[in-house]
Amino acid sequence: MPTNEEIDEVFSKLSHEYYRREPLLLNEIRIKSALDTKEMELLAAGTIVGGNAEIRSAKLRQATIELHNALEEARVALLNSETRIKMVTQEVETYRLQIWNTDNLLREKDIDREAKKNG
Repeated sequence: MPTNEEIDEVFSKLSHEYYRREPLLLNEIRIKSALDTKEMELLAAGTIVGGNAEIRSAKLRQATIELHNALEEARVALLNSETRIKMVTQEVETYRLQIWNTDNLLREKDIDREAKKNG
């Protein structure tokens, strides 16, 4: 069964990971917004021209490649953070199950003890 210190430590880690995730999420939103704005500006200014949608899309992507790369990096960082949160959450769940199993074993021992005493 986990000690109180272990439980405190895992909840502290979980809290820390959620705290670390917030700026990553805000960064992703900020970059996505900047990318959308840049794309709209380029389209509205008539800078992106082409014979069909695929050509315009490719030119738009090429003109905003730095923002696309930044957005991809932000998304990878956010996914890494979410993976760390899931790992710590699994630790919490493991401790919860250990406590639950220990509680059930103690309850069974008490029932057996009472049955022997009364039987």
